[in-house]
Amino acid sequence: MRAPATIILDLNSGSPKMPIRLALTLFACAAAVAAQDPRGRVSGRVLDPAGAAVPNIEVTALNPATGVRTVSKTNDAGVYELPFLNPGVYTLLASAPGFRSYERTNLEVRVADRLTVDISLEVGQVTESVTVSGQASLLETSTASVGRVVDTKRILELPLPGGNALSLSRLAPGVVNLGAPNHPSLGPATEVLSSLSVNGVRSGNIEFTVDGTPSMWGTNAAYAPPADMVAEFKVQTATYDASVGRAPGGNVNVVLRSGTNRFHSTFHFFHNNQHLQSLDLFQRQQFYNPVTGPPTKEKEKTINPLNILNRYGATFSGPVILPKVYDGRNKTFWVYAFEGLTRPGVERGNTFFTVPTAGQRRGDFSELLAVGAIYQIYDPLTTTPAAGGRFSRQPFAGNVIPQSRLDRTAL
Repeated sequence: MRAPATIILDLNSGSPKMPIRLALTLFACAAAVAAQDPRGRVSGRVLDPAGAAVPNIEVTALNPATGVRTVSKTNDAGVYELPFLNPGVYTLLASAPGFRSYERTNLEVRVADRLTVDISLEVGQVTESVTVSGQASLLETSTASVGRVVDTKRILELPLPGGNALSLSRLAPGVVNLGAPNHPSLGPATEVLSSLSVNGVRSGNIEFTVDGTPSMWGTNAAYAPPADMVAEFKVQTATYDASVGRAPGGNVNVVLRSGTNRFHSTFHFFHNNQHLQSLDLFQRQQFYNPVTGPPTKEKEKTINPLNILNRYGATFSGPVILPKVYDGRNKTFWVYAFEGLTRPGVERGNTFFTVPTAGQRRGDFSELLAVGAIYQIYDPLTTTPAAGGRFSRQPFAGNVIPQSRLDRTAL
């Protein structure tokens, strides 16, 4: 079994218009048109030393990794707004005649953040600058949403059961996995991944989105991206707004990685088998139970059978560069991710199903008597008490059910 590959082409010129994101995902999935924008926003006021608003000031958010700039100007009240910021670390810049240049580094914008950053300018020359760096993370004062953002650092450093980043959803307060959270192949096992209960709500009531677009298959997540493809995700458990109010159990919004100005690649390989897994309590009791025989290799194989799992994948990203035609650095980027899963040794075979014959649809099951007496059908309306607290029934003559006893709706 192979998980789908994902190709993403990210076009972002730094304008306030929504960047064009072309995602080619090699699987079929029905999704709603409505979407929640996963990008962040930074807004605030620009003030002079006296606390008065400074209008018509250019404020820029620079993403050092991609070189993309988002520019805004303050209005008469000194208010600026920088929307449509992809999750990442930014440098905030502001300058105006008669004031020192303002620079704030390491401003982290996470998925769907709504941050307020007020800028205080100091009197001086434009060639002089004031740099603010290393401040604590900002609080979102414009929303009362409750939840947790699982960032790149946690995804890279914490253990991921089955190699699935979304297994870390349990880090959010009030989230419990009612399925098998340590399932070895959580990548394709989205039904296990989706067995989350938020604040006591029944499982199957969470909406999963990828870059703001619903990714659902019934009550399950339709697609779980490879861990190396996930930049971060946000688990909202309460007090969310109408943009994510389509499920009573909360929302998990996944943001995929974007390419940068530098080419980058990752590779991973995971192997697991029955010899690397210790017996659990009940398996150990069964193994050493003298009633079931002495502990032998054959007995161990019965209790802990062959179970080999290989999971492998790679990601590649960078700027779109067509020699002598187009240089996409600071503008256009691409990402490709692939993950495969193989389970050698798993028994394969054919599965057969039967349907009623024309005679059986008329109530004639007489042919089954040639197979054995266990196929004799008894009339439930002839049930009478028998000795020993049992009950007995009379068989249908010739194993044929009268057509008058058949429910036409069921047929």
